[in-house]
Amino acid sequence: ANMKQNSFSPFLLAMLCFLISACANDLEEVKKIAQLADVNVELGTEVVIDYTEYGKLRAKLYTPILKRYVSVDQRSEFPNGMHLVIYGDNGGIENTLDAKFGTIDDVQHIMTARNNVVVVNIKGDTLSTEELIWSQNDKKIYSNSFVKIRTAKEIILGDTLVADEKFTNYTINKVRGPVQVKK
Repeated sequence: ANMKQNSFSPFLLAMLCFLISACANDLEEVKKIAQLADVNVELGTEVVIDYTEYGKLRAKLYTPILKRYVSVDQRSEFPNGMHLVIYGDNGGIENTLDAKFGTIDDVQHIMTARNNVVVVNIKGDTLSTEELIWSQNDKKIYSNSFVKIRTAKEIILGDTLVADEKFTNYTINKVRGPVQVKK
């Protein structure tokens, strides 16, 4: 994955906070901020990350705030939400994912989306859940939380889900429904 936006180093962020706070004559607050600065965390705003495979764009992730942990625990965190677009072999959009919070394990290549997760596939089917896991290596998405899928014809409820990353083929455990959608 490569970041198109520059990330801010914790040192520069701490210095910026220092300058702003020094103008306000609040040096005690500056000391607290400096103590909280973590050299193992990179921060970025309005970040776009491209995921490629064999030179082809597989996905694009947009997030207003990125926290990247660069120590032993190599992961990225999206505390203010994320928007993910997954592309097919022909370059077209296969599905989109939105969530209020997300993380990516940079070693295992596993993304976890939480809080109001919504996935929409190319057919317009919509998946809603509170937690969704995307394994980039397996090219699958999983949910161990309650799921709701709305298609053009029905609403399906269930306890867990396993699907391909395009969200075109999926298996739901403990299905409740389907409920026919009125036209």
